[in-house]
Amino acid sequence: MPSDQPTAPSNLALGRPATQSSISEWSHFPTPDGDAAGAVNGKIDGGHGFHTNMEDMPWWQVDLGVVCIVNEVRVYNRQHCAFRLIDFSILFSVDGEQWIEVYRRRDPEIFGEHDLLPVVAVWKNGMVCRFVRVRLNRRDHLHFCECEVIGFTATPDQAPVLEEDFHRRLDWTQSLLREKLAVFVDGREGTISELHGRSMFVDKRYHPRMIRALTRGGYENREI
Repeated sequence: MPSDQPTAPSNLALGRPATQSSISEWSHFPTPDGDAAGAVNGKIDGGHGFHTNMEDMPWWQVDLGVVCIVNEVRVYNRQHCAFRLIDFSILFSVDGEQWIEVYRRRDPEIFGEHDLLPVVAVWKNGMVCRFVRVRLNRRDHLHFCECEVIGFTATPDQAPVLEEDFHRRLDWTQSLLREKLAVFVDGREGTISELHGRSMFVDKRYHPRMIRALTRGGYENREI
């Protein structure tokens, strides 16, 4: 994977379109897209850039616009109620539908409450993505101050190769999940879907509407 680029890395997320799983009475704007934009406005002051409702595994995400090579993701916490951002994951996607978990923070220590220092996930040789999602891995409100995505925009020649690399990684991840679930699904045909932090086998015999809900993250966590 290319790691050297002709220009210095930049914050690819700054001012880019963003969205989130829900809004709440503490949201700054009445729509998910409008509220989520507060975490990519370049303002790092310890306030909440956005605020979801109380829900199972709430998430926030940004669309970088094109396929990129990402070296770092920096998450700046909200100082008030900083304790909520403990167990969270960072996920990458090239199409906004299929996701790979590339980082998970389980450290119980609260960060950014007094010093505004971010949690930084680093990939020295770069990781491919267009969409970056931050997901809380439990039931709570999700809020933080700012998210920076440091890296390079892929050139037109690089983009197809990098997307292919992402899908190879996705296939490899799914093959591992199939091995883990083989004892339960032996003899059945389907796919493995990542839903709310859980791996689920989706049988091809399910109703098409059910398959769409299970593979696109629209199914209720309680039902899963």
